[in-house]
Amino acid sequence: MTNITILSHYDTEDQERYGKILEASKIHPLYAMKDLSAIFIKDGRTDTVGTIRYVEDGNIRPVHTIVYEETIGSRGGATIE
Repeated sequence: MTNITILSHYDTEDQERYGKILEASKIHPLYAMKDLSAIFIKDGRTDTVGTIRYVEDGNIRPVHTIVYEETIGSRGGATIE
């Protein structure tokens, strides 16, 4: 298991939910995932499908391998968008 928080149904058009995501990220970092996105973690390898954003302190950035290394110590590859 890993120590991460994931919020599903990420949609910048939904202003109420978007605001809640930004506020929650000020308490702890999280991953915001659009529909049909997934994170697979197995045997130290992390792979992704879809659109996933890393949100911390109100800042949003695309997920890339470096984000995984910073947050959950993944040694595997990551593919995004």
